[in-house]
Amino acid sequence: MNHLIASRLSRLLPAIALPVAGLVAVIPAVSALSPGWQTLLIDAMPIATLALALLLSIRFNRSRLSFLLLFLTLAWITQTHLRGQLLPATESLLFAALILNSFVFSLLKDRSLFSIHGLLRIAVLLSQAIAIWCLASFAPALPLTMINREWFSLPEAIAIYVQLPDCILLGALLINLAHMTLSITRNSSLQATFFACQLGLLGIASGYPHALLVPLMISSCALIVALAIVMDSHDMAYRDELTALPSRRALNQLLLSLGRRYSIAMLDIDRFKKFNDIHGHDIGDQVLQMVAAKIARIGGGGKPFRYGGEEFTIVFPGKTPEQAQQQLETLRAEIENYRMVVRRDQRSKQSQSARKSGRLGRAQRGNRNPRQQTLSVTISIGYATRDPVLKRPEAVIKAADQALYRAKKNGRNCLSY
Repeated sequence: MNHLIASRLSRLLPAIALPVAGLVAVIPAVSALSPGWQTLLIDAMPIATLALALLLSIRFNRSRLSFLLLFLTLAWITQTHLRGQLLPATESLLFAALILNSFVFSLLKDRSLFSIHGLLRIAVLLSQAIAIWCLASFAPALPLTMINREWFSLPEAIAIYVQLPDCILLGALLINLAHMTLSITRNSSLQATFFACQLGLLGIASGYPHALLVPLMISSCALIVALAIVMDSHDMAYRDELTALPSRRALNQLLLSLGRRYSIAMLDIDRFKKFNDIHGHDIGDQVLQMVAAKIARIGGGGKPFRYGGEEFTIVFPGKTPEQAQQQLETLRAEIENYRMVVRRDQRSKQSQSARKSGRLGRAQRGNRNPRQQTLSVTISIGYATRDPVLKRPEAVIKAADQALYRAKKNGRNCLSY
């Protein structure tokens, strides 16, 4: 569990490190340049990075990130071109809306900008902008009274760097706390991207008294978005969507870097086709996810992959067959002893007709709860190692596949070498 939390926290670190590194390293370096170069960088950096990220988001159909870049652009314009032209209450309401919307959009699904969903989101944002403008124009005293009320007193050393009203600051901190929790629990790089950009929006809205802060934070957030799109596209190409394991393409890349000693195992879920016919493809997908989750925790330095269908591959770089066998036997026994509880109302129509025909067997008929059922599966494993005869990875995989067929003939739920 601690390893899982640590792996998910690691997704947040790159997203947070880029703005922090910019504040620590880039500001002093840019400050040392001549005024002409400083002006050029201040004007050019946000435009270039926002344009790059926007093009990538449109190209890869990441509409949520397109809206996030819109929020960053509005924050940049507000703190540069409109600085001092807006009422303090209007500016505070605007940043509160930007921070809240970035959180809400992180929970939505990507939709085409020109679909009904995309147009509806644009309409909601426009209505918010009109509401803020009307409130600031026709009832400026009301927002000033509500927003500027002091709820707590910050130390003077901190207060000079925080220009947001207490209520906006408290709400933004609570939203960022909720967003950080979601970023960890969802284990999503895009969720972590939204969280990092929210921190950037909060930093921009704080009014830190440095001319380079706004362009640097905007540029850092735009680069984070661009990096997230590239990383997410890489995951789509090299990671299986259903099981979250590396795909066969990733396996082929690893095979090119193996040394002179390694073992490879081929794994197959026993009678999976019959299982799908009886219980339905929805439950079959759950079984694949369960088995993949067990395989993902393989020890001994094993690197798991989804080979295709119900087949999986585990590569043990630098390991002998005996070392691989110990880990594989532990994995086989763990899957055999695992009991997966599923509910009947989650099954497809195919599984319902199968139940009516009486093909579910004694396990279901003896189940006390008619709405759920306990299922178990087993796997067969074949493995091979590189030797003077099997010199190429493709030959080792073929030998492991032949060993897998021998395990099937030997009664399944066993290992064969």
